[in-house]
Parts: sequence; C-alpha cells; structure tokens
Amino acid sequence: MRWIMASISLIVVLTLPAFAQTAPAAKGKLSEQDRSFVDQATTGGLAEVAAGKIAEQKAQKDNVKDFARQMIADHGKANDQLMAIVGQEKLKAPTAPDKRHAAAADRLKKMSGAEFDRSYMQGQIEDHEKTVQLFQKEAKSGQDAKLKAFAAETLPTLQHHLQMAQSIGAK
Repeated sequence: MRWIMASISLIVVLTLPAFAQTAPAAKGKLSEQDRSFVDQATTGGLAEVAAGKIAEQKAQKDNVKDFARQMIADHGKANDQLMAIVGQEKLKAPTAPDKRHAAAADRLKKMSGAEFDRSYMQGQIEDHEKTVQLFQKEAKSGQDAKLKAFAAETLPTLQHHLQMAQSIGAK
C-alpha cells in the first residue's frame, strides 16, 4: 500500500510542472510573455490612434486619410477591448504611447504633403509587421486565456491593416 501511495505521489510531483505551464495565469499575475504583450499591444494601440489623428489632419491623399480614420476606429475598439481585459484581470497597463512612438509622432507633426504621406504609410507598414508578429505569438503561445483569445480575434484585422498599408504605400 505504501508503495502505491509513494508511486502516486511521485507521479503527481513529476507532472505538476506540465500542468503549471498550461494553467491560466492567476488573477493579477501574468507570464513574462503575457505581460510584454499587454505592454506592447497597449502602447502600440495608443500610438496607432494618435498617429491616425495626426494623419487625418495632415495627410495629402484621400486614401491615406481614409486609412488613418480606419486606424482610429479599429485600434480604438481594440484598445477598449484590451483595457476591459486588463481591468477584469486587475492589471496595470501603460496609458500613453512609448518613447519610440511619441518621437515618431513628433516627427510626423513636422511634416506635410507627400513627405508626410510617405513617412506615415512607411511607419504603418513597419508597425503593423511588428504588431502582426506580436499578436501571432500571443495567439499561439500566450498563457492567459483572455489575452490569447483577444490576440487571435484581433489578428485578422491587423493583417488586413498591413495589407492596406502595403497597398497604399506602394502607390
């Protein structure tokens, strides 16, 4: 009988690490990847809305202005969804774009005309390439079920944004 109990205990101890890796994150505690995802997705989303507002005012071409309006709407909605998850999980998230995005916005504000359109669209291509990769990684291997689902649901929209940016940027 002791041998059976010892065997069962050993099996439980040896399998705990596997279960711990697939268990949902405890409320308020995220894996390193999930924490990084929240930080990057939040700052990136806020930056997209801010840059979109600048482009809505300064862009020369109508298709660039239309793209900017789409970024404001879609990223604003995604930001709201992410902040709802952050609130439910009692987490903290950035409330403003990071320094890199703020500096890019400052550069955009100083431009006008065709130079603005080119720079804004090139930035959108680069940012959406990084964002698609970020969301793909979270959707595939995130630990928090809500964040993982958010990433998977948002990914097709981001991929569409990247295609749109590439199409507009090529013209």
